[in-house]
Amino acid sequence: MKKPGRVLLLLAGLAMAFFLFGLFGHESRSRRALREYQAQLRARGEKLTYAELTRFRSTNVNSSLDALTNAVGRTRSGLF
Repeated sequence: MKKPGRVLLLLAGLAMAFFLFGLFGHESRSRRALREYQAQLRARGEKLTYAELTRFRSTNVNSSLDALTNAVGRTRSGLF
């Protein structure tokens, strides 16, 4: 086999090795430890995502608008 063929074969072997490492190394120890820690926090009732934090909050309520219009109304009538 000529030298360019060997280099190409070596590069293909390295690419295959990196692919297999990525495929099997996807589930690393640190990722597994993170998932276990998240499970512990959720078991204690912690909220970990923005969606969990805002799940029970209504987005249609704007109570500050009522306070602002009431304050403006009082300043116009001189009650403030």
